[in-house]
Amino acid sequence: MAGVPRLGIYNGRAKDVSCAGDNITYEVALHDKTRCSIQCIPELSYFRGGQPPWYVEAAWEVEDDEILAVVTKQDVTGPRKDSDIKLTMDNGALSYIGTRLTWKQPPPEEDKLKVKKAEIELARLEAQAKEAALAAEKEELNEKQAKHQAEAQAEQEEMQRMREELARQKEELRQLHEAREVEQRRRLEEEQRRRDELAAMEEKTKQEQEELARAREEQLQAAAKAEEERLAHTKQLEEEQAALEAQRMEVENNRAQSEAERAAKLAEVAAKEAEIQREREEVERQRAEEEALAQAQQNHLRLVEEELQDRASHLHHNEQVLHNERHNIAQSRGQLAVVHAHVASMLGKRDKHLGLDRPGAGHETHNLDDG
Repeated sequence: MAGVPRLGIYNGRAKDVSCAGDNITYEVALHDKTRCSIQCIPELSYFRGGQPPWYVEAAWEVEDDEILAVVTKQDVTGPRKDSDIKLTMDNGALSYIGTRLTWKQPPPEEDKLKVKKAEIELARLEAQAKEAALAAEKEELNEKQAKHQAEAQAEQEEMQRMREELARQKEELRQLHEAREVEQRRRLEEEQRRRDELAAMEEKTKQEQEELARAREEQLQAAAKAEEERLAHTKQLEEEQAALEAQRMEVENNRAQSEAERAAKLAEVAAKEAEIQREREEVERQRAEEEALAQAQQNHLRLVEEELQDRASHLHHNEQVLHNERHNIAQSRGQLAVVHAHVASMLGKRDKHLGLDRPGAGHETHNLDDG
């Protein structure tokens, strides 16, 4: 109700504030028209889950059926200085945070003994607050220690996982290295086999080219000899033809000979001319046969040269394939070197993480080519 509250001490008891058994007594002392004190007295110890005790002094006034108290002296715990505390007035009693406080006695007399007791009580409360703060710090320290232990355990598990992962990667790298070594050996053997085949083909081609050159030279020599013989035979036939012509002229000019001798002579000359004609036809036939044979040999040589060119092109293609395979092998070795470097870097990071790079720490040797 409206009005000024009665000076004196008001107290009330709140039950089970934060848990069962956490009972608190709130005490408000209105010393005069402007000065008051408010105290929190828990029954349950702070170390057993109770609230921390506190005692504050404040300046108060009535405002809209409420007492508005402004803290002027704070405790270690509880309301802070310059904070507001509201007390509701209800039929001669007060209410604080839902707890009804009834008037018990007039305000205490201010004498030195009571002041001393108040100071002792305040010191006790401060000691309790400090003890509570130390307990809170101890609890926080225990929590930090437990957290550090959990983090250390997690870090050890992570390091174990990293060790297993590195071991797995090392095994994969070893298998990859072994497979590439087998493939490289197979490719080198295949390359050597192809080289041997190419060398044999080159040697065979060289021999065939030499035989072709010899055959061409022999053909040229045979053609030159045949031409020489044909010219000689033709010259001989021409000489015989001239001799026959001279004989005919001689027969015609010799008037003294008889007609019978003249006819016999003419018949002999005609027979010789027919023989010469046959020989000329035989020479022409032989020349035509030699030309046909020479043309056939030239065609054969041309086919052989085309075959040799095809072989040379095939040899060049095989050499290019071998060159590409050597280039691929070099690239594979380069990629394998990159993988080695990556794994070595990961091993170095792991050693640094484990502290193996510190002076005096043990060193672990990693052989990436093991196996």
